[in-house]
Amino acid sequence: MRYWPFILFLFLSILVKAQKDVTPALEIIKSCIDYSAFNNPLEALNTFQYNSYENLKIAGNPEAITGSGYKKTELRRTLLKTGVFLSEKTSEIVNDQIQGNKELITAAFMPGFEKPVYPIYNINFQSRNLYENTYVVFDQHYINPISVSGLNSYNYETMGDTLIENREINIIGFAPIETSTSTLSGTLYIDQETKAIAKAHYNIYKDLRVEIKHDFTYDSLHHLWYCSYSELFIKKTNNVKEIELFGGRFEVGTRNQDEIDKDTDELYLIMKRYQNDFKTNRKVNFGRKVSLLRFLKLLLINH
Repeated sequence: MRYWPFILFLFLSILVKAQKDVTPALEIIKSCIDYSAFNNPLEALNTFQYNSYENLKIAGNPEAITGSGYKKTELRRTLLKTGVFLSEKTSEIVNDQIQGNKELITAAFMPGFEKPVYPIYNINFQSRNLYENTYVVFDQHYINPISVSGLNSYNYETMGDTLIENREINIIGFAPIETSTSTLSGTLYIDQETKAIAKAHYNIYKDLRVEIKHDFTYDSLHHLWYCSYSELFIKKTNNVKEIELFGGRFEVGTRNQDEIDKDTDELYLIMKRYQNDFKTNRKVNFGRKVSLLRFLKLLLINH
């Protein structure tokens, strides 16, 4: 019995040390927000540019796109013939602290269309920057978990740690305090040293099931993480849901479930984006200042 005080003291010492070694999830998120100006390449660098390739696939019932007009007619015709809508785009993203951010489209391909459906390039399917106040999915804005508003909208939980590119990473899960149409849930991977986002997984489980992924690559010279790959999956549920797309409406989930499984495998939208050839603090070329529509028409003529 005389050893019990010593054993109890040793146990409490280990427990206290363990508690000190675990950084609360909320404090990690606050640090990530505080250091965002140093970790966001658009703010941390004078100039920044990279190449981007996007692949978009949409599967749905052609008859669910109602109304008349060129955009709706061509989209219905394409889906009826191929069963899917496909689009590919390559572009160069340039950013300058003075001139701002711009996307220069270098090539576009939409099989099944006589001419490209230009409005698709005005749709923001998925945010590129994870440090803004809101995160965008399909032109809809959601509260960013890495924001001041997010601190009042989400609960955060430490889920452990891992290594990404041989760097120590905190894994933080988050979920909305109160479910709403503007909240997300998911997992954030935060660099323990720089407090930057090293990976992110977001989910939306409402009328549509949305799954989002962002992978990053580390630049040891500038101590920054660049988003190198992202995915956006939107899957159907059994609920009725209308979404405005290219001026047409998709009514989701109104068909027999067996028919949906057979024809579309419950898949509504997939977008994959690859980003590479990152260049920092170099002179960037913003090109001619023409409208997006005019630029795409010139691109079509030249190709």
